[in-house]
Amino acid sequence: MNYTPKQLKIMQYISKTNQDKGYSPTLGEIAEMLNVSTPTVYEHICALEKKGALRRRRYEARSLEVLDERFLPTEHGEKASQIEISGRVLSGGWVYVTERPQKVSLPSLFGVGEAATLLEVVGDFMASEGLKDGDILVVERSSEAPEGSLVVVHSGDGRVVLKRNSADGAEGGSVAVDKKVHVSGVVTALVRRFR
Repeated sequence: MNYTPKQLKIMQYISKTNQDKGYSPTLGEIAEMLNVSTPTVYEHICALEKKGALRRRRYEARSLEVLDERFLPTEHGEKASQIEISGRVLSGGWVYVTERPQKVSLPSLFGVGEAATLLEVVGDFMASEGLKDGDILVVERSSEAPEGSLVVVHSGDGRVVLKRNSADGAEGGSVAVDKKVHVSGVVTALVRRFR
């Protein structure tokens, strides 16, 4: 598929915004980025739709969906997984299905960058922290950790352990962050399977 220089910039911008924020930019935001008018952007979007590079839902501000695989996020050469948010669960357990489902990538869902990693909990050694066997922890690489957070640390004797960060290290199983301990990541999310 061939693009004009402005169409190429539009495709790159929409793709990057979708990856970074989990939703597409508005026509006004694209116009501001290109330093052109909104009607000019609308004409480019219509041309990109005709080429089959984009799809949009009418009368919605953030509904641009990239179809050209060259602009979709990749992981090891394959298209990155996206999950559809199809509804909301409200108090009382009522599920309201949205008419406008939104697709989000896993990194944007957890609010982490490319440097994030996953750890699987094996056994019940951290049941006191609310962790169960089979839980998946999303760990964002960081050398700093807020007090009270779960952190991946490298101890002075070469071990790598998961601990609760505390200022004094007085809590059971916690570790005071000092020169003997190097923090390499902070747990930012937990994925738990119910089956």
